[in-house]
Amino acid sequence: MSSKKSDKEQYDLVVIGSGPAGISAAIQARKLKRSVAIVERNPDNLGGAWIHTGTIPSKTFREVLAAVRSIDRHVGSHWVQRLVNDLSTDKLKQRADEVSNDEESLLIKQLEDFEIPVYRGYGFVDSK
Repeated sequence: MSSKKSDKEQYDLVVIGSGPAGISAAIQARKLKRSVAIVERNPDNLGGAWIHTGTIPSKTFREVLAAVRSIDRHVGSHWVQRLVNDLSTDKLKQRADEVSNDEESLLIKQLEDFEIPVYRGYGFVDSK
């Protein structure tokens, strides 16, 4: 998803980072017919902490555990114990990774659909 253009490319908006706020800003600007680029220090993992280490993985863990609790209420603890015996940290992590990868794929598709290039880099706003 990384883009390579001339060093002299100009945009109406350059977004620093591909977290949820940056992605929303970039897409909204494109909807308003503005030229946009995203600068991301790790374009191989778009979406920032939201997708890879924060919201998405933690909510995936939470949903798995909520499903287990729901089974307990409906069919009893015997079935829950069988599930828990087969449920490892590695399996939970694998499921969280699958969900994160699916979310990142959707994000990449949106950026492609809106023709928003992503450049490898690092940026900040200096108030001085």
